[in-house]
Parts: sequence; C-alpha cells; structure tokens
Amino acid sequence: MYQHLLSSGNGQAFDPINTPGSWNGNTTFKSVHTQSPANTGSLGLTGGGVDDRLDFQLTTGEFLDGEGLSYLSGSYHPFGNNATHTCCNSNIDTGTGASPAVLAALMTASDHLPVVADYQLPALMQVELATVPSNVTLGSLVNIDVMVENIANVLTANGADELDYTLSVSGSLFGGTSDFDFALGGGNTHQITLNTSMIGMQSGILTVASTSQSAGNPLFNFPISFTVDSPFFLAADFNQDGNVDDLDLAEWQADYHLNAGSDADADGDSDGADFLVWQRQYGQSTLSLAAATAVPEPSGALLCLFGGLLGIVGRLRSCCK
Repeated sequence: MYQHLLSSGNGQAFDPINTPGSWNGNTTFKSVHTQSPANTGSLGLTGGGVDDRLDFQLTTGEFLDGEGLSYLSGSYHPFGNNATHTCCNSNIDTGTGASPAVLAALMTASDHLPVVADYQLPALMQVELATVPSNVTLGSLVNIDVMVENIANVLTANGADELDYTLSVSGSLFGGTSDFDFALGGGNTHQITLNTSMIGMQSGILTVASTSQSAGNPLFNFPISFTVDSPFFLAADFNQDGNVDDLDLAEWQADYHLNAGSDADADGDSDGADFLVWQRQYGQSTLSLAAATAVPEPSGALLCLFGGLLGIVGRLRSCCK
C-alpha cells in the first residue's frame, strides 16, 4: 500500500517524514511504530506490543512546499511515542511519550497509536487605511498611513504562511512597495502620498494584493478622492474652481437654507450673509490673489538709480588712490 501510493503519476502521495524501510520489529524505526500499544489481547484488542509502522499521514506534494496550507516539518509523530519505550513488542507505557494516565488509556483504546502532525494555515490579509482629508492645500505634503497585517488565527507564528504582498497606487497618489508579514507579527505600516500639485478634485486608487498561496482576503482596493485648495482662499468660491463668479451664485441659490454647501461665514447654513460675501468677492480669483501677494520686481527707475550710485562710488575710489 505504502509503495503504491508513493509511486509517480496522478494523485501521487508523499511521506512527510520520508521514512521507508522494513519497519516490523526494527529498533531503527521505533519512533514511527504505531502497532500495538499493548502486548496483551485484553478487551478484545489484538495485542502484540509496539513493533510496526501501520498508520500514516501521506500528503500530496502541495503540502510539502511550505506555501499556503502545508505540513510543518518535524511535527509528524505517533501520539504517545517519543521512542523511549522498550522495543520491540512491549507496552507503550514502558516509555515517557505521555503521562502515565494517557499511556494507559492508549493501551486500551485501540490496536493502533494515532498519528499526529501540524500544518500551517494560509495567510489572511487585513488592510486598514487611515483617514484621508477631504481638503488639502496646494503644494502641501500629505502622507496617509496604510496598515497591512497577517491576521491568520493561530497560536504561534509558524501556524500560518507568511503574508507576501504588494502595495500600488494610481491616479493622484504616490507610493508603492512590496513586503511581508508573519502571523502574530503586528503588521507593517506604509505611507502613500497625495499629489497636491494641482488645484481641484483629485482621485486615485490604492491597491494591496497578496501573492501568498491561497491567502484569505488577497485583494483590497481603496478609491481615494480629495480636493486641493489654493492657499489663497476665497470663501465665496462655492464650487471651488478658483473664481468667484455667476457659477458660485447658482451654487448658492441651490444650497440656500438647504445645507451648508455655500456657507461662506461658517455659521452652518447657506443664507443671505453668504450672498453678501459673494457680492464683495465677485470677480476675484485665487490667481489674482497670488499675483497681488507676489514680491514685485524692482522698477526700471530704481535699477537706474542703483546703477548711478555704483558709478559714484567707483569714481570716489579712483580719486582716493
């Protein structure tokens, strides 16, 4: 049976501990012997003592690649057998593979010892995106935290496959990386950056994708949108296009006493006071404000005066030589 199942071809099985051989009565293989835990035939059991490997866990090759759901190397063993019992054909309670009470129970439970092994679970990805501000200032540096964590429900870190993932962005976003996280590792924090180089509504998509085999929640997509405002703020620019004009009046009329969409004086309502602000700012733009606050270049007359002073200083230096 063992040789047939391990033969090549479709559905080929593998022995996780790769321990073929002549097992019966062979001390070399006492650590994998499973029959029989008692050397007497009491309670209807066959008896004969622990002397042979007759119980197995065989797997397909995918369980041995260390990815996704896989066998954990070194964990395979017959329950209660730590190779300290007298070999061969003795009771399992001649060893110390479990407590005396457990070994006694094994001797009366079955003609075989159960075979146990540990297997890692696939990774399970969780992604959390920090709050994205709805409005940012032109040219400002705005970084947003992204937490990526392997939240596989295990008791030890090797109980789950590591989480391999890639973070990428599109649209008005910067950033991107590839990383990994072990289970119980606490996660990794990365940052993406908003593109604030252009005024107006901006958008993009944050994508976090796992390449780990059979990972749970392997893909997260976060649509992100924000508005880039000019540092030269116009309260009556209700549609935020950089100009206070008739379009903003139409915006105010639509919002009037319905919401705070055209709230220029921050009183929580779109009302007559906001219309008065619109009247005062009508015709202004963020570009005109920027130009008005720019440092003026020296005038032509000032440059001429400065040049004349330099000439006088030069003649005075010549006279003093």
